[in-house]
Amino acid sequence: MKRLVILGSLPLLLGSLPMFSQTTHEPFTDAQATQLIQRVQNMPASKLDARLPSTRLADWLRVQLGDRGQATWTLRYAPSDESRQVSGFPDCVEMDAMINGNESVVMLIAVGHSSRQTPYLFDLDVTTGKNTDTGKPESSELNHLSDLPSFLENLRQISGTNNE
Repeated sequence: MKRLVILGSLPLLLGSLPMFSQTTHEPFTDAQATQLIQRVQNMPASKLDARLPSTRLADWLRVQLGDRGQATWTLRYAPSDESRQVSGFPDCVEMDAMINGNESVVMLIAVGHSSRQTPYLFDLDVTTGKNTDTGKPESSELNHLSDLPSFLENLRQISGTNNE
């Protein structure tokens, strides 16, 4: 009998914890999504990583990716159901770039739903092609945006290509 009371109370207890509460914000309008993407593209790279210059983020990335990488930008929404919110995935502006056909860069900048929230680097992954043993893509997670230039330069040296 006590077990039923405890299990019956579990949803009430979990519902009172902030990380389990459901997001109630309305989805972004197309205009808001466009504004958020532009806000991230136009922000100084140094706002995401103090070791970077104050150059506009989209311009800084264009230089890093070179002519080989064409960036696309989109808005990714946080999960809206309780079961997936535990992951802490925020609303993000996502930048994807393919390089040399088998290498890619994916960057997620958390933006939140409020214009007062300061954007921050949520995730940065570089996929470098398939592992010859497993056939699965190899991916490296970078901790800082300032790690990207040297990582890409190493890829260029290994593949024998240059930025131009």
